[in-house]
Amino acid sequence: MNFREIAIYGTGLIGGSIAMSAKKHIPGIKITAIDRNSTALGIATKKKLADKIMHTSDDLKFLSSCSLVIVATPVKLIAETVLRIIPFISPDTVITDTGSVKSEIIKF
Repeated sequence: MNFREIAIYGTGLIGGSIAMSAKKHIPGIKITAIDRNSTALGIATKKKLADKIMHTSDDLKFLSSCSLVIVATPVKLIAETVLRIIPFISPDTVITDTGSVKSEIIKF
């Protein structure tokens, strides 16, 4: 699959690292950074890790244009984050997460 426009929900150390690598290795990639933490979004802006910055409280309709959404939140927030974004994505969008364990996710 050719990922040209992606969203990273959670731009801390892991999400930020993914954005940095994607920018380095995928020419022309468009990245939207989504976070509830203004400091994390400020760092993403300063380091030019994203083309667009969104707060978690912003309208997520833009996700319909993303081919990939990476959920890089703390494990306890992954399932609720996925449930929150599902109404906004297209049927072809791939969702993945960076959680180290899946027990919290399979409870949903």
